[in-house]
Amino acid sequence: MNVETKCDIIEQFMRMFSSRPETYNNQNYIDFRVYNDLGVPIAQAYSYELIHELTDEGEKLINETWQNFCILLDADPNAEYEDLSDVIPSVFENEKE
Repeated sequence: MNVETKCDIIEQFMRMFSSRPETYNNQNYIDFRVYNDLGVPIAQAYSYELIHELTDEGEKLINETWQNFCILLDADPNAEYEDLSDVIPSVFENEKE
């Protein structure tokens, strides 16, 4: 999966879950945010095209953040995803109801 898609999915997750009070009380989410305090904002900036090119170090940081993101959600980091609904489909199924 390419770095652009990883950034987009991380950004979708942060936008969707940062506004939920239950997320802020989840220690795993808090640990993810604290540890990835550089990777998350870089992913968001890249997703919004505020950054047009990543250095090798920036790409390594995004890949590390992606690994941590997949650990957080118990997702396969090597799978091909198109968007957040592919990573955690159960959340989106519940919201359709």
